[in-house]
Amino acid sequence: MERRRGSILIIFCLSLAAGALEVQALVRRSAKGKLLVHAEHSFAHAEQEYLVDRFSGADFSSGSPAVLDTYTVLLYFLIGGICCCVSHAALCPVDVVKTRQQGRPELYKDEATGLPLGMLAVASRIVQSEGVLALFTGLEATAIGYFVQGACKYGFWYILKFCFGCEQLPLGSASRLGALVLAAFLATAVSSALLCPYERARIRLVEQPDFAHGTLSAMAALQKEQGFFGGLFGPGASALAPTLLKMCSYATTQLTIFQLLTDSLLKESWANELPRLCITFPSSVVAAIAGTLLSQPGDALQTQASKRAKAGEPVLSMIEQAHALGWSGLCCGWRTRIVMFSSMVVVQLMVYDAMRVLFGLT
Repeated sequence: MERRRGSILIIFCLSLAAGALEVQALVRRSAKGKLLVHAEHSFAHAEQEYLVDRFSGADFSSGSPAVLDTYTVLLYFLIGGICCCVSHAALCPVDVVKTRQQGRPELYKDEATGLPLGMLAVASRIVQSEGVLALFTGLEATAIGYFVQGACKYGFWYILKFCFGCEQLPLGSASRLGALVLAAFLATAVSSALLCPYERARIRLVEQPDFAHGTLSAMAALQKEQGFFGGLFGPGASALAPTLLKMCSYATTQLTIFQLLTDSLLKESWANELPRLCITFPSSVVAAIAGTLLSQPGDALQTQASKRAKAGEPVLSMIEQAHALGWSGLCCGWRTRIVMFSSMVVVQLMVYDAMRVLFGLT
């Protein structure tokens, strides 16, 4: 049953992509028809000049072709799912430590000073009390959830960049920056909504290991406890809002900065003499640090919204929760996140770019 539900969700994501492709194909066919009518009344060399003028300012370093085809789009969905699944699953133990620091700060303090313990000290305490396998709690939810999220994030980002004409806008222009930011934001919003139920299941399993035996059983238990919609997105969408805040700020910053830096560096003449790794690695590091810092408050709020509520405890809105946590609570675990997310984003973007090269999409 759990495998069947996972398969249905993946098919649903692919159906969304197919629907977007169908709409885009209709637009392209309409535009193509108008171009053919115009071409019938012009010479062959005039048509060639028109195409050259149209795409002369295009930036093809991102691998965006002149025509959007199903094969390429599905490749981007696959590449996005793989790179996000690999990067997040590889750092699952760090994520467990970070979640424990945010969800149970009172349990992980230095007995002498009362200050919060560091990442290694928390990991050591978890291993001593619960065993090594406790560091891999929620691995299934992480792998499945971020495969779906990554596929939609990178797949829809590619589609939206094409729809907004990013490859036709000049490098360094405000219009291109705005198009990249908007494409990344919309793609992340869709993918984050699909990720939210998996993140809720993962956080609850890490915070309460005996809550359920697996990802989908945890999701079912949350729905039984809080209702269908509440189980997926929290009571009154209390978990969806911080998830969108966290993921949209993190992924929009990550994708936009990486795209801008790689495009700017690859256009330089000296870049052709260097291995591609020398361009993509520093770009991914800068994008990783910026995205991690901007998404820290959303991450802390997401953890608070998804952990087990105490008896009689009211459900707070995101603003109320932020006020209750204060700056110290919102910044709790930021050092662990710097290590985790920076490493994760670098791995993710390097795998993403390497697979684009492998499939000839650059």
